[in-house]
Amino acid sequence: MTQDPSPAEALAAIRDSRDAVARRVAKGSWTYDLTYSAVTAVMIGAHAFPSPVGVLGSSFGALGLALLSRQWAAKNGVFVSGVSPRRARWVALGLGVVLVGMILGVVWARREGVWWLPLPLAAATFVASLTASRLWLRVYRAETGQA
Repeated sequence: MTQDPSPAEALAAIRDSRDAVARRVAKGSWTYDLTYSAVTAVMIGAHAFPSPVGVLGSSFGALGLALLSRQWAAKNGVFVSGVSPRRARWVALGLGVVLVGMILGVVWARREGVWWLPLPLAAATFVASLTASRLWLRVYRAETGQA
């Protein structure tokens, strides 16, 4: 029969496990960041085309983001949603606000017949997503002591 660990040993094991996860996540991945940015850009840029391409682009983009997160979780053994830790949450929420602005710009452009505007908005979305993804990783590293 095995003996239960002492409280100090149990706490040390929890800390070690948390640190191991933080190290795996803090490695980051340019492939992930570039793929994430491209998918978000496609979700915006697809709306430059007549229906149903815009809806399909957003739908396939959402599916792509879901598959990307599953692949990340399988590779790293954990899924981090982007809303933790506390300060990194603000980076994710800031990107969300920017993306909502991009979507509203696309809706306005389609309504006004400015067919070309979604394409530069898609490029801006790519840059914003890539910047936010790298910034989130930097903040995550700082908050978890992995810097």
